[in-house]
Amino acid sequence: MPGSSLTDNYLGCYVDDVTHRLLSFTSTSSASMTVELCRSQCLAAGYNYYGVEDVQYCFCGVTLSYAPSVSLLNACDHPCGGNAGQYCGGTTAINVYQIVHPVPTHEEKHHKKHKKHKKHKKHHKH
Repeated sequence: MPGSSLTDNYLGCYVDDVTHRLLSFTSTSSASMTVELCRSQCLAAGYNYYGVEDVQYCFCGVTLSYAPSVSLLNACDHPCGGNAGQYCGGTTAINVYQIVHPVPTHEEKHHKKHKKHKKHKKHHKH
């Protein structure tokens, strides 16, 4: 994953056409764009994919709009506006990531189940 410490799946650098976006739903722009900022915006909006393009643009999607055409890696070498150590795509190329949702640990599952059982028991007292 170029220039990021996230655990999401980096899918690659793809050609992105302004008339037919690979990630077609949400689009934001920020002079201080980072991979993490784009991820947090897309995750908060309930999307599964996000991508950064041309230094400052963030796109989100539930799925990819079409089977993407792989671009040359150096087509996605523009530094992010908010973190020059990360790459935010290129002029017509987008770095695409798939959000990895953490799997709850055994302890978290057990705690949630215990809380639910306790709540259920409380409602059925005679």
